Amino acid sequence: MGRYVGDMGKGKSLLRTTITHLIVCSAATFPAAYSLQWMPHNAAGILGYFGLFLAIYVVIWISQYLTINRRIGQINGKVRRQK
Repeated sequence: MGRYVGDMGKGKSLLRTTITHLIVCSAATFPAAYSLQWMPHNAAGILGYFGLFLAIYVVIWISQYLTINRRIGQINGKVRRQK
């Protein structure tokens, strides 16, 4: 699965890749969360689980995006100075 997720971004937009990754991750973790009773077994519990999963995913995604963007800026600055 790691190779599949790693190859997803080739020729695809960041939004499409991110949404696909979100769906794969949430679908992969839901059965464990449901069977281990990390949520009530009703519609509200399932919606709450996916809402919390989405909120945590967004926070991690934004922090990673900003970190990588900053690092790319640093690398570009070094390349410009070497010219």
